[in-house]
Amino acid sequence: MSLEIRKATIDDAPALTQAHVRSWRKSHEGYVPAKAVEAFCASRPQRWVEILSREVITTHVALLDGRIVGHFSFGPCRGEDLGERYWQLYSLYLDPDCQRQGIGRQLIAFAEGRAREQGKTAMTLQTFGKNKPARLFYEACGYRRRDRGKVRREYGRPLRVLRYVKEL
Repeated sequence: MSLEIRKATIDDAPALTQAHVRSWRKSHEGYVPAKAVEAFCASRPQRWVEILSREVITTHVALLDGRIVGHFSFGPCRGEDLGERYWQLYSLYLDPDCQRQGIGRQLIAFAEGRAREQGKTAMTLQTFGKNKPARLFYEACGYRRRDRGKVRREYGRPLRVLRYVKEL
């Protein structure tokens, strides 16, 4: 098994969308209404074309034996001001068939390395409080909850969003 991590291109949009949708369905199952999950998934093909053609955010893809199996996006901290020393992991999704194989840890390490290259000394990310597998994964990677989180109306219902931080 050969893993490659590289910056995403517009040509990656279809395969990136497929892996993202599979992961999103699985990771939000049970607490995001099915109708909202399907609406999100239906919007992804066009949304990824827009994101990758405009380079709105920095996105990398994970290829396993040449096939896109996941992606992650990262860059300067948005929203809550944590200071200039932070970089933010905006998203990380991995095809469910490829989880629990160490690939996610490699993606996190890659993003953290890029943050260090930019002179950042800490990373932050957000995840839904009900997404226990994601929370456990981030905690195993050294991220710690910063606070009790904030309840936001997401996908038609109130959901708690937790912020995690890690010193690099």
